[in-house]
Amino acid sequence: AQRLRDWLISNNFNYKDGKWDRVYSPRNIKQTIQMAFEPDTLNIVEPIWEFGDDWGDPYIKESAGRPLRLPNDKQKAQEKQLAYYNHFKKILSECEVLIVTYGQTEVWSHKDAPDTAFYAAPFVGIKDGDQNHICKDLTLDEIKEETKEIIRLMQQYNPNIKIIFSISPIPLVASINNEYSAYIAANRAKSKLHASVLELIPEYDNVYYMPSFEWVNAHPYTAFESDGRHVPQSYANS
Repeated sequence: AQRLRDWLISNNFNYKDGKWDRVYSPRNIKQTIQMAFEPDTLNIVEPIWEFGDDWGDPYIKESAGRPLRLPNDKQKAQEKQLAYYNHFKKILSECEVLIVTYGQTEVWSHKDAPDTAFYAAPFVGIKDGDQNHICKDLTLDEIKEETKEIIRLMQQYNPNIKIIFSISPIPLVASINNEYSAYIAANRAKSKLHASVLELIPEYDNVYYMPSFEWVNAHPYTAFESDGRHVPQSYANS
């Protein structure tokens, strides 16, 4: 997704920055769109992560890879969160093409709101986190339901939108699953994401699939950097 973004920018496409940075699971992506169009439907029981004097939004990711920084004041924190919701709404209402890249199926949540996912695995040291945070791996049916909701929201609030789905070829580096390695968990996740998207796309107009996952994995010796995970910009440009 990063490489495609950089290619679009360098080739003078009208790329718009949503300010949500990289989010990886279908549930997180759906929630970002909910924040834009139907924020009242979100079941948020932990609106702020507190790391002592450092406050962050558990559901919005900054470009630095950390939770969105919030003022240490609940009213001002809510105002900043609302400003981000409004920015999401503006971008998603006006865009002509939305590219959605699925990367993983593992999600973390508060135990009292298991169907509302944090933007990523929570950090160590969050107030009461060791008591309240749980994790799970989305099922095929859950992935399909999240995908349907992404399409519904976008087509309802931006009727002319074209949506392109893709699957990230970047494998997991770690997994919550104790039964097998992250290497196996990565392929299991990609298989579920891939199958779900390809099954649903034919049911909709103006929804497409971009085979970046297939293209990269068809060239394993040249399509990855030395870490075996990331795709070099030069390859994405080709």
